[in-house]
Amino acid sequence: MPLPSNLPTAPSAEAREHGAELRRLQKVQYVAIIVGTFSALLALPIAAAAVAASWILGLTALGCFGLSFFTYRGRQNNAILTGAKSKKTLATSRLNTLRRSWGLETGNIQFTQLRAVLEQEKKAYQALSAIRQQKIQAFTSVARQRQLTLFLQRHQIASAYIPIIGQGRKATLQSFNIETAVDVTQAALLSVPGFGPTLTANLLAWRAAVESRFVFNDQQVIDPTDLQKIEREIATVRLQYERTLSQGAVKLGSIARQVIQARTTLREAGDQAQIDLARTEADLKVLGG
Repeated sequence: MPLPSNLPTAPSAEAREHGAELRRLQKVQYVAIIVGTFSALLALPIAAAAVAASWILGLTALGCFGLSFFTYRGRQNNAILTGAKSKKTLATSRLNTLRRSWGLETGNIQFTQLRAVLEQEKKAYQALSAIRQQKIQAFTSVARQRQLTLFLQRHQIASAYIPIIGQGRKATLQSFNIETAVDVTQAALLSVPGFGPTLTANLLAWRAAVESRFVFNDQQVIDPTDLQKIEREIATVRLQYERTLSQGAVKLGSIARQVIQARTTLREAGDQAQIDLARTEADLKVLGG
């Protein structure tokens, strides 16, 4: 908590007045004690002389009365001193409480932590374009194989001419889920009963002939359906980030305003507490505490 620029160094008028009175009382007390003691000592050797004895006894009584009076006034000033010490204790306690509150309520830990989280969210948001491109590139890298698969799927075994592969054998192949050129593989044909090397070779040769007619379209490296799916995924994530960043910005502003308000309130209270403490310390100095 910062110190105010106008901390008092002079005691209050009340403290100055009591301090001056205390010093006067102390001087008078010394005189009263000396007079009373001296008068008592004189009373012993000249007690026979009535006039002198009366005079001395009067002085003694006056000294005793003055001593009692100033003792009473001294007690009053001691009470004032005790009160000033109590005020210092209270002012110190109040200031310590405000300093703890300053540390808890005016720090920027919560603000900094939230801002760090939002910074990460912002980076992720800015990376969405690159992620979109990566997803499209992943399709591009397998675009030829995808186009070839679609091309082979359009060539049905049932309508194709394949040497010594009639409708019966075609029906057998269909029962084993071998229906298009894409389904014709060495491994798949090995599981079909009655299809030996010759029939297998004819089928693989037909597939090779179909595949030789395939032309890769480099202008259509990704299927429109797949592209739409990517766009929807990116748009959904982008909306989530935008909502998070927008709400986070509002919350950051709220935290900042709360901290500023707390600093203003606590600084005013802290300034007054430090002024009060400095005043009581100055009062104690003049009161001799």
